[in-house]
Amino acid sequence: MWSVKSKIKTWNELNSAWPKKEIKFFSPGTESGTYEYFNKTILNQTGERKDAQTSEDDKNLVADVASEKGAIGYFGHAVL
Repeated sequence: MWSVKSKIKTWNELNSAWPKKEIKFFSPGTESGTYEYFNKTILNQTGERKDAQTSEDDKNLVADVASEKGAIGYFGHAVL
C-alpha cells in the first residue's frame, strides 16, 4: 500500500471488514535514512506513494498519525 504504484485509498480495500475510511499516509522526509531504507528495502526502490505527507521531525509524524483518524505512518527508532 506504500508503493507509488498502489491504488489503495481506503482501509476496506485492504480488508472488507474494515471501515471505508480514507487512509492518510505519513512518512519521514526524503533526506531521512529511514525513508531511504524503507524505499530501498521494503519497496524495492519503486518509490513511495505521492500522497504521503512527509516530515523530517519524528515527533511531528507521531502527532500527525495520532491526530488523524485512519492514519498510518512510520519513522525510525534508534536502538542504544
